[in-house]
Amino acid sequence: MKKMYVEQDLTSNAAMEGLLNEDTLTYTLTRDAGENAGSYKITPHGDSIQKNCEVTYQTGSLTITESNLMKLEAASSKKVYDAKPFTQQAIPSVKEGSIVLYSLDCRTWKQDQPYITDAGVLNVKAKVEHPNYETVTIDYTLEIIPRKVTLTSATAKKQYDGKPLTNKTVVVSGEGFVSKEGTTYKVTGTITDVGSIKNTFTYTLYKGTKKENYQITTV
Repeated sequence: MKKMYVEQDLTSNAAMEGLLNEDTLTYTLTRDAGENAGSYKITPHGDSIQKNCEVTYQTGSLTITESNLMKLEAASSKKVYDAKPFTQQAIPSVKEGSIVLYSLDCRTWKQDQPYITDAGVLNVKAKVEHPNYETVTIDYTLEIIPRKVTLTSATAKKQYDGKPLTNKTVVVSGEGFVSKEGTTYKVTGTITDVGSIKNTFTYTLYKGTKKENYQITTV
């Protein structure tokens, strides 16, 4: 006999051979204790002589199979770069006795949750193992989006006085840089004669500030 884990025990009767007409035997059945997935012995008990018959009893078995009712959930998600590790836990529907494992290559599985820190996409596989449930595997993604930053050089004006006009200020707007990251600036715009020019500049990222983590627009 078979049943799936968490199902109730099946109502069972012993198979009887060699009886005549509508003869029946009196017996009871007991089985080894246990409700986890596995095989359990079923033992019949009764008198060895019944109704002029010599009765031989043979043991049977009950097999409890792994349940297919386990679920594992982890939503694909994204966030804007903030220099902090980004991870997502996979949650099994049955927590007690479950072990959740993660992999990036389907070969190496660990309980540590994978994470991503820099802008990009991380494809994650997760599976839940339980002695009484079939293993369930899912896929999800973690994505970090580059921060949008606008660098705008300042404007300035004055009456002609024969001296160069400059303004070294650069304003950062948009989502800005995260703490301890940013740029230095070299403003090259200068004008002496009457007229106007663009206040041009160049920038250099701080050491440790990665270009791929920012979408920088200069104005």
